[in-house]
Amino acid sequence: MSLLQLHGLVPGETTQLTLPVGHRLLPCGPIGALVSPIANAAMFENPVPEELARWVAHHNSILLAYCASRPVLPMAIGSVFSSTEAVKERVQEDCTAHLQNLAVLKDMLEFTGQLHVTADQTSPAPKGHDGRAFLKARKVQRDRRQNLASDQLQMARNVLQELDSFSVQVTQAKTPKPSRVLDCAVLIRKTYLPQLRQLARTLHLPSTNLGLDLEVSGPWPPYSYDPKPARAGEAVHGH
Repeated sequence: MSLLQLHGLVPGETTQLTLPVGHRLLPCGPIGALVSPIANAAMFENPVPEELARWVAHHNSILLAYCASRPVLPMAIGSVFSSTEAVKERVQEDCTAHLQNLAVLKDMLEFTGQLHVTADQTSPAPKGHDGRAFLKARKVQRDRRQNLASDQLQMARNVLQELDSFSVQVTQAKTPKPSRVLDCAVLIRKTYLPQLRQLARTLHLPSTNLGLDLEVSGPWPPYSYDPKPARAGEAVHGH
């Protein structure tokens, strides 16, 4: 049985894009559903990392293409349906909530804010035969490293505080990479885009001086948006 992945929802007046290939814009009344066929349904039950990674990239590319010029409500990667009729039925069940969420997202943009650790700013301890001098130098090095780590964390808090001051929602990564002292997604109103750009410019040099690289990127599909009125998009099999 062929299955369909529901990638996301868009306003009904949206025109289908030619790229990415392999997807379809399915009319569902006042809402459009972005879908594509799943060639290997077992991918979600017995996932092969490489195959799943390709599918996630395809999912993201579809949402990214549409969010460039219109609101997009992403669905979970496991939103799987048995037919176009099943997709339409499920979308229309929560049509009012979906329309409300799309209306909210119309004025929103999602960006990511990350602080990457680029280098250890401490100098190596000098070599020498004097044991006391060596231990003293090691202590100085350790203190510098601890102070640097503390300053880096304070910079992360400062960036987060600045982002929070004009964002609708800030979501921090649950398991950030060790090389990042900050990893978050921010939803902002489009009118606050100049503030975001100014923040990136203002804090770039102070971050660099602490061995950090401040990266603000986007706009991305609003993955961090939590559509509380509706929880549609959960996996449906054999519906």
